[in-house]
Amino acid sequence: MNLRSFLTRVPLVPVPPRTQLVARPAPSTLDQLYEEWQTIRKFLNSGVSDSQKPDWQVEFKKLTALEAHIANTPPVTIRDYALKILMADDGGDMSMNDSQLWLVDEARTITGIKPIEPSAPSRA
Repeated sequence: MNLRSFLTRVPLVPVPPRTQLVARPAPSTLDQLYEEWQTIRKFLNSGVSDSQKPDWQVEFKKLTALEAHIANTPPVTIRDYALKILMADDGGDMSMNDSQLWLVDEARTITGIKPIEPSAPSRA
């Protein structure tokens, strides 16, 4: 069988029209979870008075449950995966070697999210 006869026997599948690209898709579930994680983390790192200690403990439990939820939520986009990396980095935890630093830098580039305190060491 030659190429011409082969191609005439292969059914053609219609190609959908090109979709319009948008600069940034609507926030995903992981975007929303990451925002919530950042809010709780900022509260926990803000310094707590004695009167706020019960609130701090409640928020800490929320944070650990949220971190487990984020870790177990499958990413749908590359941005989602990058958010998971930034949550795992937790402001510099992923700094044991250059590969970890590069991975976090790439996640920051993908998301546009600046470092949270404490700032991660630079690979430069």
